[in-house]
Amino acid sequence: MKKIKVIKLIIINFFVLFSLLGFLFLLPPISYYLYSKANSFFYTDNDILNTQGVAKDLSYLPNYKNYPWAKEYFEEASSLMTSYNDYLIWRLDDFKGKHINITNGIRQTKKPKEVNNDNVFWFFGGSAMWGTGSDDNRTIPSLFAQKTNFISKNYGNTNYVARQSYELLFNEYMKLNQEDQKKHTIVFYDGVNDIENFCNKKFDGSNSYTKLESYIRDEVNIKTKPEEKYSFNQTFFQLRNFTDSIVNKYRGIKYKILKPDSSNYYDCDTNLQKADLVARNLIYVWEQGSLLAKSKGDQFVAILQPVIFIGNSKKDHLNLQNVFLAELKKQFLVVYPLIIKYALEKNINFLDFSDIYNEDDYIYIDFCHLSPNGNEIVVNKIISEFKDI
Repeated sequence: MKKIKVIKLIIINFFVLFSLLGFLFLLPPISYYLYSKANSFFYTDNDILNTQGVAKDLSYLPNYKNYPWAKEYFEEASSLMTSYNDYLIWRLDDFKGKHINITNGIRQTKKPKEVNNDNVFWFFGGSAMWGTGSDDNRTIPSLFAQKTNFISKNYGNTNYVARQSYELLFNEYMKLNQEDQKKHTIVFYDGVNDIENFCNKKFDGSNSYTKLESYIRDEVNIKTKPEEKYSFNQTFFQLRNFTDSIVNKYRGIKYKILKPDSSNYYDCDTNLQKADLVARNLIYVWEQGSLLAKSKGDQFVAILQPVIFIGNSKKDHLNLQNVFLAELKKQFLVVYPLIIKYALEKNINFLDFSDIYNEDDYIYIDFCHLSPNGNEIVVNKIISEFKDI
């Protein structure tokens, strides 16, 4: 009888133990699911970007009053995923939708009706070039193709800094058939991601890494190191990430309450040596891109992309009053003039688009992404400037 009680107690203890472990393992996915559902239902205008850097459903903005496809577009955009790629770190996965289509990491670009085969245009950049806020037919490369009849390729990718675009350009040149005699014009559309990434207070300003480096390293180490594959670190990896996220979220809330006027995100505005390094590094990447293109007999053009903090575009439809954006604005006001200064000193084709919007129309959907009317202004400006180049 006594043995039966002991066995029953052991079984109960094991049941309680494994129930607790099961609860711990299920806590992160269940909590994240509930948080995501609640966040999508209650989010405000302050929640401009999700963790992928893709705009949320902003179809309610006045920018989209004449675009009935906007809501479906943002639903598709929220479903995009990325995967690891050698040298590039990540690229968008293939996707087939009504308004977004991606094949081999390249977003679909509308082909012109009458093709001009004299030149092929390759467009590189981050999400603004990729076309966040626009369907396939209204991205910068698509509009350019329609207006000029030149074949255009969209090599933009969400969150790409110029260094990643250079690596992608290098890869694409390696793929070219030696018999391909077509001339290419290479367009780099940069500025926002390099400043947002390298002016971050955690980094020294060099362009030899991205903000995802530490996260990717942890993931790779756990999957490749034999001693880590079956460790407790691997077993509780998701739970550890979950607790870290909660702690970081709490720190962010605490910071906002206690130090609303302090700089906690970026420091190029206070560290001018770092600001100078960020600007020079971007110029260096553009120089290397120009040299690579010239070695292939092609032309290279670098464009400093527009941002809402510079110029007099309409802003009353967006809520830009938060600590994060206030700090980010300071970085652009310090680094952009340096980029312009150094770019003009170098022997590269450079266009400054930082202040092209002084329109009465609503252009921006956040601090850097544009609705289709904004892309059209960029394209018209490119066509006008390219005549001189």
